[in-house]
Amino acid sequence: IVTPIAPLAPEPGPDFSVSFDATASSGTYTMTAGFSPGATDGYDEGIDEYAPPAPPPPAFDAALGWDNDRYYTQILAGMDDNWDVEHVFDVQLQYGDDGLITLSWDTTGWADLGTFYLTDAFDGALGIDINMTWESSLTLTDPAINTLKLKY
Repeated sequence: IVTPIAPLAPEPGPDFSVSFDATASSGTYTMTAGFSPGATDGYDEGIDEYAPPAPPPPAFDAALGWDNDRYYTQILAGMDDNWDVEHVFDVQLQYGDDGLITLSWDTTGWADLGTFYLTDAFDGALGIDINMTWESSLTLTDPAINTLKLKY
């Protein structure tokens, strides 16, 4: 008698996610936001990654803000029932001594996922309103711009 072996369950992973890097002279932080039916909108062990508290200024720092927490990776619940709802992540930034932060991302495959925008905290009123599927980087030199919005 041959007993078939059940296939291994697939690893949990997002339906889709977008990643981008925040870089300054002192290092790089990679941040990932996405959606998966196996996730909640809070912290999910094995899926999400918390970011530690920001170091004291003027140390460089970057993290995603979601629901009053800091993340390097935050995957939200699947979007089967709410594709038409805008989701907004905060991108929290702290400038280092050089006063320069470069955000960069690889847009390969993003056009099939939807539209992603990166704006200043005032929905573009300070001049930052980027369609991330068309652009692949942003350089910031104004320490007053310490929060951006990643919108899907």
